[in-house]
Amino acid sequence: MQTDYMAPFPEDQHSGTELIQGTLGEANYDSSFAAVTVVRDAVEAEVTDLQTWATAIDTNVVPNSQATGVDATIGVTTIVEAIETENLLGSIAGTDPAHADEVIVVGAHIDHLGPVPGTSDVRLGADDNASGSAVMMELARALAHGYIESARTVVFASWNAEESGLLGSFYFVQHSTYPISQTMMSFSVDMVGAGSGSGVNVYGGGPSDYGWLTTTMLGSAAAHGLDYSITARAPSGASDHAAFEAVGVPGVMID
Repeated sequence: MQTDYMAPFPEDQHSGTELIQGTLGEANYDSSFAAVTVVRDAVEAEVTDLQTWATAIDTNVVPNSQATGVDATIGVTTIVEAIETENLLGSIAGTDPAHADEVIVVGAHIDHLGPVPGTSDVRLGADDNASGSAVMMELARALAHGYIESARTVVFASWNAEESGLLGSFYFVQHSTYPISQTMMSFSVDMVGAGSGSGVNVYGGGPSDYGWLTTTMLGSAAAHGLDYSITARAPSGASDHAAFEAVGVPGVMID
């Protein structure tokens, strides 16, 4: 077993660029903003060293914009449909009276992208995020049947509208029936169904913040005869734990 750590990149590695930070939620989410993708073959026809370029960006985590000399026009039609949806919540009370009022949130978003307009394709989300939902429900089952215990109350949350901008989890932290001041930690289990099965990634702080978490996970794995690696990575705002971090609750994403 091994634990690797990818430290957050220092500010000076982003010289010449301006980092934009903010929170994407109900208050400042603009669903009319178009996001487009281009098939790789079309780009490779104009950028012959595309793979080298992309690898350098991924490795150095530094923007490397270049002019291709190609003009392109893209047209997008946006259809906005307002719907009402729900999160699904459940809780299991903590076993320690001294800490039962404290809350740990374990969440996994239940939505995905669904039908692809203009095609017969349906993006069902087996990995993103039925896999995380299955892990969360199995953890809830184990806790409910007493196979494991928690001193603190554990709230299990099936978040909705994650793909639309973490809307379900942001709504929860703004209207929570559990005091945010008593919420100690948030875990987001997201896309754990792909890969070789040899390890997981934990997106959060550095070893000084969450070293105890990787140590605990590796110890539990060893106790059950499992051999896998844990890679601790820099914080990511790409899942529902970010809604809790926005209100001061520590959060990590596991994938």
